[in-house]
Amino acid sequence: MSFVASTPLVTNLYHIVDTLSTLLSDVVFFVDHDCIRIGLFDAKNTGLVHATLNSFETFQASGAHSFGVNLQCLLKVLKTIKDAKDVTFVQTSSSPTLEIRANITEGCTVIHKLATLDLDKKYVVLPDHGYDMIAEVATAPLYNTFRTMTQVADFVEVYASHAGSPKKQLELRAKGSFSDQYVLFEENEFFELCRHRNPNAFLGKFDLKATAKYAKGMNLSKKVTLRLTEGLPLNMEYATPLGPVSFCVSAE
Repeated sequence: MSFVASTPLVTNLYHIVDTLSTLLSDVVFFVDHDCIRIGLFDAKNTGLVHATLNSFETFQASGAHSFGVNLQCLLKVLKTIKDAKDVTFVQTSSSPTLEIRANITEGCTVIHKLATLDLDKKYVVLPDHGYDMIAEVATAPLYNTFRTMTQVADFVEVYASHAGSPKKQLELRAKGSFSDQYVLFEENEFFELCRHRNPNAFLGKFDLKATAKYAKGMNLSKKVTLRLTEGLPLNMEYATPLGPVSFCVSAE
């Protein structure tokens, strides 16, 4: 099995790997006929990390296969070439390395051969629950909200305005031992409640530290899509130029 993929979106790829490296040490890339997928449990934060990188300029794969890499090592390589005009990834089943070719300037190509890992991990499918609530929120204020909430509480409760309510709102509540914090998002250029068909306002309770880590995606996308059904994990999706990157936080 082998694959070749190229993209001019080197900086975007760097930001994806940089974000993932704060959560995982090693990762398995699952190569399909038209994309590269990531679908792994994040045991440290009791969540799911998922990505579908399907917007390469060119992509060829002889068949489905997988290979592992250390994210810190991959990040160091990408950091040296993130200003390149484009980058091409080449791997063959006979080679224990991932070849990374960066076109720096005309006539100048930098080649890295990154060691791959033989990791025995299965691809975890991102569940599709249909979701009762879907909202788009600006990434920066949402992350800052979760980050400040970790100073007063361990968990955050998510509420949305009742289905059918003329006023569309999203409320986050953090109840601590010495203070309670409430943050209300109302529809404007930074927030849009796209769907809410659950008659109940309460949608779930989640670990704040894990939620804050997954919300730290300012370099991935200016907005994050929140998908939620009461009692189920919170899905946070970033629409990157290379494809969607999602994180799921388990409900308490």
